[in-house]
Amino acid sequence: MLLSSRPLMGGRSPAERLESSRTWLTREVVHAENFAGQPGLFCDFEVGAMRVLARLKSTRAGGHGGAALVRELCEGQAAADMLQALEATGRGGRLYRNMLTRLVRANGLENDERAEVAMVLFVAAGCTGDARTAVADALRFSHSVHGGRMEMGDAEVAEDSNGVCLVSHDDSPPLLGLLRMVGDYIAGGPYWVSPERDGATIGMLALGSEDIVDVEPDVANHHARVWFDGSSWFVEDLRSGSDVAVFRDDNTCHEVAFGGIAHLSRGDEIVLGRGTRFHVVFGLPGVDRPAPL
Repeated sequence: MLLSSRPLMGGRSPAERLESSRTWLTREVVHAENFAGQPGLFCDFEVGAMRVLARLKSTRAGGHGGAALVRELCEGQAAADMLQALEATGRGGRLYRNMLTRLVRANGLENDERAEVAMVLFVAAGCTGDARTAVADALRFSHSVHGGRMEMGDAEVAEDSNGVCLVSHDDSPPLLGLLRMVGDYIAGGPYWVSPERDGATIGMLALGSEDIVDVEPDVANHHARVWFDGSSWFVEDLRSGSDVAVFRDDNTCHEVAFGGIAHLSRGDEIVLGRGTRFHVVFGLPGVDRPAPL
């Protein structure tokens, strides 16, 4: 349904190659490491998407109406799988997620029309492995077929007492982020630490999945740990035999005793040894986050 009938080099189209060799399909498409550079393999994504939709709607399994398809492609397992793939390869997971959010909230389209746009998006992303291409094709398709009726709804917002718009979030505890500072410059990161786990160790030879090794040589192998106790973030000296200090926004310095702990707030700066510095920030759970460097 997705292969092109246009001839490739050698005079045969991908659809013709499939008829004579399933091995070719397995090798060159299904298990190809990268077919994004071979756009001639596939038919126009709009055509392929409509073929898939027609096949789904013709089945007797049920549950393939417009509303069900929108739920699956925008919020269900199909959406989750595509997002995971795009995020794993760094090919625009956030952009794809944004398009799904806008599509769910879009005004002016019926469910069947939303399903069409969602399927074009899904097919294009699957065939190219690139969210930018997929979003551009889906928007172009909607503008052409639906006459510009895909008006985008606004995200739900609330206003504080000063009239500043605030995006609504749940009550999940914040992530702690550590920005490595070199002089007056941010050098990489942020290194995000989840409140649901045991925290992160900072040190020359720290080995945990969230541990941070972006330090100077005078920092101990396991120098300090940051963690969340259910209500607040803390930093603990791991009996490193070297200095751990927390500098506050008001320019006061809290020296962490040997094996001691200190409370962490937004804007604090953790200093390990003679000059390894981390600036403390907080982040929202559920957002795309760069992997530690």
